[in-house]
Amino acid sequence: MLLRSLSAALALACCAPLCHAQLTVHGSIAAAIRSSTHTDPAGHGKVEMTPTNASAQFIGFKGEEALGDGMRARFRLDAGFFTDTGATRHGALFGREASVGLDGRWGTVDAGRLQIIGGAVETLVRVDPVKGAGQVETVWPGIWTGARFDNAVRYRYDMGPWFAGGMVSVGERTGNRGQLTAISAGYLDLPRVAMASCQAAHDGAGLKASACTAGIAWTVPRFAPDGTLVHAAVLTARREKGFVVGAAGQALSNMDFSYVGIPAPAESHTRFGLLGITLPLTAVSPLWRLRSAVFYARTPDATLFSAREGGTQRAAYAVLSYDFSRRTALLFSVDWNHWSGGWRGYWGSSAASQAAYAPDGADTRRTASIGLQHTF
Repeated sequence: MLLRSLSAALALACCAPLCHAQLTVHGSIAAAIRSSTHTDPAGHGKVEMTPTNASAQFIGFKGEEALGDGMRARFRLDAGFFTDTGATRHGALFGREASVGLDGRWGTVDAGRLQIIGGAVETLVRVDPVKGAGQVETVWPGIWTGARFDNAVRYRYDMGPWFAGGMVSVGERTGNRGQLTAISAGYLDLPRVAMASCQAAHDGAGLKASACTAGIAWTVPRFAPDGTLVHAAVLTARREKGFVVGAAGQALSNMDFSYVGIPAPAESHTRFGLLGITLPLTAVSPLWRLRSAVFYARTPDATLFSAREGGTQRAAYAVLSYDFSRRTALLFSVDWNHWSGGWRGYWGSSAASQAAYAPDGADTRRTASIGLQHTF
């Protein structure tokens, strides 16, 4: 009823010409009971309600209108929220995306607050078995790439499954500060993906952070059940000393982890790899599916916690899902994170709880959860 009421309200608010445009309500809602170790500096665990490890939580509105000669106008408004409290996410009502665009035979142009598509994070999200959703994605994208970009313009040209494009996030500050530029290209025929992307961002002081990604998700039908995918991705990133990840409104923002406002203590370089699998468990039932991946990141020279010592970040997860339908699933998940060297002490630390900049916790966190998700 709520979705119908919102759709009806938007339709009635349209002026007469726009009432002929197509309007779609879409989104996802999920909730899970999650148990985690090392959630404070004393090492205590915690049970909480969170999203599932395979779904974002948002409601969105998409519309388009045919303009003739193969051209269409379109818009998208996506609002993130927390199922457990109903509060909004990402710092604004439409903090996930607020965009307007045109597409035609010459390509597609979108402008506004854009998310994921066009940035270096797109490769990681498309290749990751759970598409960067949930709570297990602690190694990226927030630390190196960002996921949402304000004041952005994106162009993309498709040639069948092949595509290429670029994006600019205008910093709206003098001296090229706060700006991001990105390019991407690849092959996209879902669920098969093979692509690469690069970006360069400047913070409010003009300091630079760059990242490049490449990845593939491909079917392996000859020796595995239909629908099996293998996933692999790599990232290389560099940050200048003093670079600051910002909150909403800056080119490279991060609203999900505790790195907002922490300047890089030294110039750092990072190498990251992901290897995963999507495996339908047809021997048990066609309704069961396993998605799993391992992450490894190495920062050899410095981390956000140490200017003198590099460190490693290791993570792994497994999500077992039972699909009631194409839209609704029950999920069981476990994940493990181990950060060492210059990253040690993060889990449960004051920094992790966003209370203070102090790695005074544990090196390792383990979690398990059970939840339900529905997409619409």
